[in-house]
Amino acid sequence: MNVFDFTVSDMRFYEQYYFKSGSEVSFISKPRLHHGILYLRSCDIDVYLPSGEMIYAKSGDTLYLPSGSKYRSVFARVTDSPPSLLLNFDLRLDSQKYAFSDRVTLITSKDAGRIGEIFEQTREKQDSPFGLKAALYSVLELWDAFESGDIKRDFLQNTVITPALSLLEQSPYLNVPISVLAEECHMSQSFFRKKFHEIMGVSPKDFCLEKRIEKACALLSSGEVNVSEVSLLLEFSSPSYFSRIFKQKTGFSPIDFIKGKG
Repeated sequence: MNVFDFTVSDMRFYEQYYFKSGSEVSFISKPRLHHGILYLRSCDIDVYLPSGEMIYAKSGDTLYLPSGSKYRSVFARVTDSPPSLLLNFDLRLDSQKYAFSDRVTLITSKDAGRIGEIFEQTREKQDSPFGLKAALYSVLELWDAFESGDIKRDFLQNTVITPALSLLEQSPYLNVPISVLAEECHMSQSFFRKKFHEIMGVSPKDFCLEKRIEKACALLSSGEVNVSEVSLLLEFSSPSYFSRIFKQKTGFSPIDFIKGKG
């Protein structure tokens, strides 16, 4: 199986309050610098390409705007503010510049409404780099025409749950509710559990438990805390429950582990 090394960087989120009906944006003389995912929140857009072709996108649609593309867009029928939301980013594949398409593309999805929800949620987390990456990965996951096969799988495989893994790394004892992890990845709880298990091979609950036991081993090995203190630090319900789970996972009781039998 091929393995692809993707790098996403320089992510920016824009609420485009400044566009009104009749507003124009042109990248004809100066091509677009960054990749963009544009969600039409409450407006229509006519996109004119150098070939003479026109793409009509209506409110609720999403466009992929590749770096280096040339086009002119005209806003119409703006009904609310901001009329559009834009996620900009740079992308490399194996250290080389990469684009999902060489031209402006209308993103099609069987669940287009979900893309709108992702962008609305991102408005609340636009200062979070993990939140922005989660939004990008979630949109790509829903994009029906996004490249199939190894590239799509490898691009999404190790990145779509990255925000959850990063949040767990920041939590000293990994006791983060599934609802919080799913929200961080812009997913429903059921879809997050499914995707997490698909990528990590275990459920989020079992993954967190295994990591907590790893931390328990490190704490017990330090000799600075006893079993009850470790149970409290790692937020187990009781020392007896902690001891039972510890033995299930390691094959040794905490006391035997401390004595050097683990």
